Amino acid sequence: MRALEFVFVTEWSPELPCFAGVSRASRQCISRSKCVRASYGPGVVSAPLRHTGTGEPLLNVVFYAPSIHWNTGNTARTTVGFQARLHIIEPLGFSLSDRHLKRAGLDYWPFVDLRVWSSWQAFRDEGLPQLGNVFYFTKFAQSSLLDADLVSSKKGSEVLATKITLIFGNELDGFERIPPEDIPRERTIAIPMVCPGDAGIRSYNLSTSAAIALWEAYRQVQVALRSDGGPATVNRCAVESPRATVRPQ
Repeated sequence: MRALEFVFVTEWSPELPCFAGVSRASRQCISRSKCVRASYGPGVVSAPLRHTGTGEPLLNVVFYAPSIHWNTGNTARTTVGFQARLHIIEPLGFSLSDRHLKRAGLDYWPFVDLRVWSSWQAFRDEGLPQLGNVFYFTKFAQSSLLDADLVSSKKGSEVLATKITLIFGNELDGFERIPPEDIPRERTIAIPMVCPGDAGIRSYNLSTSAAIALWEAYRQVQVALRSDGGPATVNRCAVESPRATVRPQ
C-alpha cells in the first residue's frame, strides 16, 4: 500500500530519508530542511461514496475528446479526492503519457480510477447503460445547476443505489461532434455565470466546471444520506492500490 502525503522543504536534498519514493514535484516549500507530513482536520476526512450494487464509485466524471492536458490532469486529481471515477473518451488532444498531464496530477496519478473509451459510440453503447443518472454540462442548457436534482429526490441510503455521471464536452466545441439525438435536452445542465455578457466571460475552464459539478453531486448525496438521521461521513480513509488504465476491447 502507498500512502498519499505531501512533503515540504525549503532546502531540497535528494538524500533526505523521507523523500524515498516521492517525486520531486512534491518536494517543495516550507519547513527549514525538515520533512513534514501535511496534516488535516477531522472535517476533511470522509469515506468514499460507493454504489451499493457493485461497490464501484458512485460518482463518475466523463470528458469527451479533451484537448488540453492540464484540464484532464487537474480533474484527475480532483476525482482522487472524491474517490470518483474518471472516464476519458477518445480522440484526445494529447497523450496519456504526456509529462504535463501527469505533472498536473502530481503524485496522485497512480491513484486515478480511470477508464479510457475508444469513441463516443463505444462509450454510449457499453458505458452509459451502467452509469445511472447521466447529466450533460453545457452553457447552452435550459436548466441551471442551482435547480438540478442530481440524486432524483432520493433519501437516506437509497441514494447510493444509483450512480451519478457528469459529462463534459471538448474545450473548443463542446458536444458538437456528438449526434444531437444522443444528448437528451432535459438532461443538460448549465453552471451559472453572473452577467456573462457584461463580464466578458464565455465559459468556465473545463476542470473548474468539473470540480464545481462534482462537488455539487457529492454535496447532494451527503445531504440525502443525512436526511434519515444517519451520519453522512465516516472518519476513516482506505488507500487502495494504484489502478491501471482500462481500455475496453
